[in-house]
Amino acid sequence: SVISSKNRNPATIADQISDPDERAAFLDLYRHTAPEEMLAKSEAFLEKFPQSAFLAQAYEVAARSCFDLGRFTEGLHYTEQSLKFLPENPLLLVSVADIQSHQRINESAIANGRLAIEYLDRFSRPATVQEKDWPALKSKLKASAYFAVGRALLAEAADSANQQKQTKLATDSVVALTQARGFNADDPEITYLLGLAQLTSGNL
Repeated sequence: SVISSKNRNPATIADQISDPDERAAFLDLYRHTAPEEMLAKSEAFLEKFPQSAFLAQAYEVAARSCFDLGRFTEGLHYTEQSLKFLPENPLLLVSVADIQSHQRINESAIANGRLAIEYLDRFSRPATVQEKDWPALKSKLKASAYFAVGRALLAEAADSANQQKQTKLATDSVVALTQARGFNADDPEITYLLGLAQLTSGNL
């Protein structure tokens, strides 16, 4: 529990788990191993402790493990389950928006990317992130979220047969990608996609 941004002495989540087997299995989820092992451990936790108060974390570990393995459909399913329990998770939302934009699930990518940006602006840093590390990480996360939104908007523009709608979507993509470049000017992929968006919007 965190009372304020100046009083950050949280008890670990594991301290709240009275069942010793569940506590041990939960802690094991945070001993990072190969993605296949992480996925197996998270799935075993979900099967053995379906009434746990910490399913959001287990589903998140399963989702990230699937993403690492390239099993995006499964990963997105686990992400959906995690966000049902803990929707205000910007770190996971950034990851899922990026995957969705890459998979051309454009509407969801735009929605999740914008939610991630909103939550990054509204909430303080996670207790697991050192205060000195948070500004750089936050900028990186916002750059990724804006990039996912911009990529999805540009894909929608490319798929649109309506010229007016295409121009509007491409212009919105330019806005998002300009924001992404502002947070991470060293990423050439952002700059390249921004150029494509400007071209599509008619801004030669």
